Amino acid sequence: MEKLLTKLGMFHLPFFGLKGQGFWCVCCLICFCNLCFAQEIYEGDYEISDFSGTATYTYTLKKGDTLKTGPFLFQHTSQDNIDPIEIKGSFEKDIPVGLWEYSSGNYVPQKEKEFVDFSYVTKLDGLKKAISGNYLEGKPDSTWTIQLDSIRNSKLSSNQFKSEITYKEGIPQLSFTIETTENLLAGRLLRNGYAHDTWTLFTKDGINELENWVFDNGVLKEVHIRINDSLEKTISFNLDGIEDVEVIDLDENYLTIMEFGLQNRDTTHVFDHGLSSLLKENAAYQHQVEYMMSDLGASVKLAGMKVEVPKYELSREEERNLDAIADHYQKSQSIANTVLTDTRLVLKKLTDQKVALFYNSAEDIQVRYLEKLGKLLEYRKDQVISFIKRDDLIKGLWPSGLPPRVVMSQDTSGREITYPIQTDLTYKTITDNLQDVEDMAHFTEALLTEIQDDLGLSSNDLTPQKNADTKEDELVKQATQLKTYIDSIAKPQRDDIKKTVLALKENTDKQLQQYAVIAQDSVETKNRTAQELNVCFAEKRELVDLLIQIPEDQQRLKEAYTEEVYVIFTATTMEEQVKKHIINSYDEQILPELLKQLREGLPCTGIQAWMTTYRNIQDRLFKLRNEDTGRLERKLKREDNPQEVLRLLGVTQ
Repeated sequence: MEKLLTKLGMFHLPFFGLKGQGFWCVCCLICFCNLCFAQEIYEGDYEISDFSGTATYTYTLKKGDTLKTGPFLFQHTSQDNIDPIEIKGSFEKDIPVGLWEYSSGNYVPQKEKEFVDFSYVTKLDGLKKAISGNYLEGKPDSTWTIQLDSIRNSKLSSNQFKSEITYKEGIPQLSFTIETTENLLAGRLLRNGYAHDTWTLFTKDGINELENWVFDNGVLKEVHIRINDSLEKTISFNLDGIEDVEVIDLDENYLTIMEFGLQNRDTTHVFDHGLSSLLKENAAYQHQVEYMMSDLGASVKLAGMKVEVPKYELSREEERNLDAIADHYQKSQSIANTVLTDTRLVLKKLTDQKVALFYNSAEDIQVRYLEKLGKLLEYRKDQVISFIKRDDLIKGLWPSGLPPRVVMSQDTSGREITYPIQTDLTYKTITDNLQDVEDMAHFTEALLTEIQDDLGLSSNDLTPQKNADTKEDELVKQATQLKTYIDSIAKPQRDDIKKTVLALKENTDKQLQQYAVIAQDSVETKNRTAQELNVCFAEKRELVDLLIQIPEDQQRLKEAYTEEVYVIFTATTMEEQVKKHIINSYDEQILPELLKQLREGLPCTGIQAWMTTYRNIQDRLFKLRNEDTGRLERKLKREDNPQEVLRLLGVTQ
């Protein structure tokens, strides 16, 4: 055996000279140890940050613990593969090492398919996010890059966001950059991670300076803001004489702290846009990586830029105030959630004046009182309250003082009425201390308890309904989601589109009101109507998505009907619109008529037909671009009836 090992080029080990049983005991011991620590491969279901997928990795078992060792791969794909996620890297005894890559996408498939190599291919539009960097013994090391790219027609279109930060043994340091489509931020960190020197926000070309933040060893000294070409503003900070300071991460919490501290003298709100927004976005991406690695059992820190801020310790009484506020808030929110999500009440409030009074009062309390109380408790959870003066905190949340002791409601017709408050509890609206906020939270709980009792809801009703009508639940859920979606997209739309989508929302309320009356009839009629409305609301959502695409569709038409013309007198080319009568007929007659039909109340049975007509018109207009349309244009010039214009274009409705 010893000679054989020597010939094979192996080490000459003394114990191989052992003879008999001793030799075989040693061999068995070695084999047993190797089996104990042998690597195994896992390949199967895995979940990271609420995303389910599959993972492949090697691991060893040591004293009952699973230690990831070697390559790791996680992949999440949905049915349509429009939100893929991939995490790829390596572990050494559960510690991340070497290069790690995190990529995800959020894509929308195009409606039209292309025929390529005997297959129909659907191209994607959307955003792709990629984060990559190295770990050294579990700590970020070398340069980390975060990149967000726009994808158009399944190809890289443009870069939307990119940051590059250098780490050494987990500490961010040296120069870094963050850039978007409009701006470029350049800054510097000391070797201990402290913010230092001047951080500058440039225009994308790197020429004009928009903001300058001046740091000195982690302390923000000045902010210079360019208001316009002739006006600049400087905000100074002075921590001299403040003994109680603390080093924290420069992330969204730090920017929140600074925003509260500056509210009295910063009308530009420097900490909620510009340079600040780039830092917030970058920190949010870094936290995403931290959360994912935490789910993998590894504690890593990417958001590690450091700053110093003053600390204003909470007194024992203030801690008690916050505990009481949290208790009142949790009880109030529990009642509000039960009332506002109860399918029976959502429908009954449309026809019953008493239920309308109480339900709509609960909605007002949610907005007027609970939302800001919830925000206050979020700041406590994020541990930022102790870095904000209490009067600044309260004024920042309630700039005009605590809300007045009034609750507004609506009757079934939408007329505004006042809720008759029964409780004697009160509070001061102008305040700078947390005791008055606690009193307001107590008042809020009392209000909602009144409403709970008046609606006949017991404590047993504070849990989800177990035997509720699933069709009715789905109906109310879909209607609520549709109306919420319309509210979220309506504001930035141009006027004609905004009026149309808001009309669809109003029509949805009327349909629910009609259903609430029908629901009192036979169960069969109720179920059939609920099913029909469920289909209708789903189609309405598709219709809303189509409506907000109209401006983009019009731009595409304009580009298709525009061509370059050579001007001989100036020896230049210029863009000129061709076949103007066709485009003008669409913009001035057809489209306004189509939107008018929706605003006047299109029945559910007409939604699909309306969308088909719209798409047929788009297809026809693009085809007409390359046809001989001289005769058609002369007829369109004299026609002002939308239906006749459609007939001339060869589209039926």
